[in-house]
Amino acid sequence: MHSAVLVQSDLLILLFLVACSVLGLGWLLVRYVSRQRTDSRLGEETSRALLNASTDPCYLLDAAGRVLAMNHAARTLPDVPAAGSSLFSRIPPALATSRLAALEQVMRSRQPLRLEDQHEGKHFEHNLYPVPGPGGVIMRATFSTRDVTERHGLEATLSSTVQFLRQILESSTTVAIISTDRQGLVLFWNTGAGNVLGFDADESVGQKTIEQLLPSDDASSQEVLMKVMMRVLGGGETVAHIMPFIHRDGRRRTLRVTFSPQHDNAGAVQGMLLIGEDITERELARRETEQAERQLRLLAFTLNCAKDAFVISDLDDHVLYVNQAFTDMYGYTEEELIGNDVTMVRSLATPPELSERIRQGTRGAGWSGEVMNRRKDGTEFPVELWTSTVRNDQGEPVALVGVAREITERKAAEDKIRASLHEKEVLLKEIHHRVKNNLQVITSLLSLQSAKIPGAEIQAILKESQTRVKSMALVHEELYQSEDFSRVDFADYIRRLTANLFHTYQTGPVAVSLRVDVKNVYLTVDTAIPCGLIINELVSNALKHAFHGRAEGSITIRLQRDGAAHVLTVSDDGVGLPPDVDPWTTETLGLQLVSTLTRQLGGSLAVIREKGTQFELRFVEQLQRRQEG
Repeated sequence: MHSAVLVQSDLLILLFLVACSVLGLGWLLVRYVSRQRTDSRLGEETSRALLNASTDPCYLLDAAGRVLAMNHAARTLPDVPAAGSSLFSRIPPALATSRLAALEQVMRSRQPLRLEDQHEGKHFEHNLYPVPGPGGVIMRATFSTRDVTERHGLEATLSSTVQFLRQILESSTTVAIISTDRQGLVLFWNTGAGNVLGFDADESVGQKTIEQLLPSDDASSQEVLMKVMMRVLGGGETVAHIMPFIHRDGRRRTLRVTFSPQHDNAGAVQGMLLIGEDITERELARRETEQAERQLRLLAFTLNCAKDAFVISDLDDHVLYVNQAFTDMYGYTEEELIGNDVTMVRSLATPPELSERIRQGTRGAGWSGEVMNRRKDGTEFPVELWTSTVRNDQGEPVALVGVAREITERKAAEDKIRASLHEKEVLLKEIHHRVKNNLQVITSLLSLQSAKIPGAEIQAILKESQTRVKSMALVHEELYQSEDFSRVDFADYIRRLTANLFHTYQTGPVAVSLRVDVKNVYLTVDTAIPCGLIINELVSNALKHAFHGRAEGSITIRLQRDGAAHVLTVSDDGVGLPPDVDPWTTETLGLQLVSTLTRQLGGSLAVIREKGTQFELRFVEQLQRRQEG
């Protein structure tokens, strides 16, 4: 009877301990044990309900580990220990020794114990509670067990995941990741934070606040930072913010940072998580890009205002951009042109060699010229084209640009001008021809007049006049026979002029030779006529007076350039000019004419009286003097 009562009492203790284990109320153990000794009114059905409430196997053990009682969960196990047998007899000795030692510790210390061990590849969690007996002596203990293999695996996975995430956070060397408490004091600091802000973890974690780590010389920036932190800590908002700060080394930098609230299990904000990135260079690049885009928009607006057609293509001649004038000129829409070959607007009759010259020239120093292009409707028209290569800062080609200007009206005007010019050329040639003929008529009249006037002196005067008129007529004859009516081939003119003078004045026995040193010299009419008259006077004077008493002689005519000036030299190796003859004051008509014509040319005349006579005339062409003046 006593034994049955004891067993029933122990069973009640076991049931209560199981319930306490399930409900987490182990602290009620002592109170319950003291009460159960005085209150045995708990019914069998209630006891069984408490016993079966636990899903974990639970045993009441004595000090040797023998089973005194067990719950329903324990009885459903495959190997149910018999009452009075050791609970640890079927496990390895080392494991059994460990569990018995834990049981002894609980009964000796009168304190509950939790332990974990491993058996047959599974992890188990055990809870031991001391059970006071009569007089408070600890003779028994409860032993509950639970298979925590799955939980252990989850914990291991969680631990591995946490370690992996920590490695990720620490391996991020360019992104700052910082955790703080509610006062902004740093709790976590990764390597990236040190690189971005310049502080080590040792001097940051638990030492500095966010305000100290993100200093700024701008009071307004600090005020904005405080407001952002208040929104995160006070309102639980997540705020993305771009802010200036001063790096530890003194450099002014720009940080893009996201402030996120960190919540505890009850949902209260307990701190902040900051993820920041130094975007100084990126921000500078963004501003430069925005500036470049503004410039491009301005350029595009400017080009759209231009009347010339602009096209920009890639290095393979595919159209990237056209302005409004281009679409108006060729009749295509912008969509029809972008991406197509720019040569689609070129005339089909364009020679392949011209296309190749344009291509090579564009990729070199540039090309310019006239080409025939065609509109969308097939009509062709002439354009003046300029092309060049766009290069980057490194000098590498990045694009091609072409500018076209329609010249249909200009070509028509040029044709009219050309036709008009041809008419004027014909008319001018006819004028020169008639002037030459009229001068020849005057020469013939003088010749007829001299034949009817007695007296050698008057005949000589008329002959001189004839030569002068002929020298002027020769100029008009040169112009009449030339393709260029503005300039005279002076070398040919001198040869013809001197041939006429030699034919007119060399009638005596003196053999006079002539040397003409004039090459590739072309003079305007205003200069050629005075120079021809001067040569006429000087050569005719030499032929008439320089070789008296001589059997032979020579005359040299030379015209050379000396900088901007021309130097005309007429020399002979005759008897020489008398010392008392001054070309500027003499009353001789020929020399007076020479000095007058020299002044007309704006030149200077020098006379050298050695080994004959040499006249040196230095002058600048009339047209050139007017341009320089």
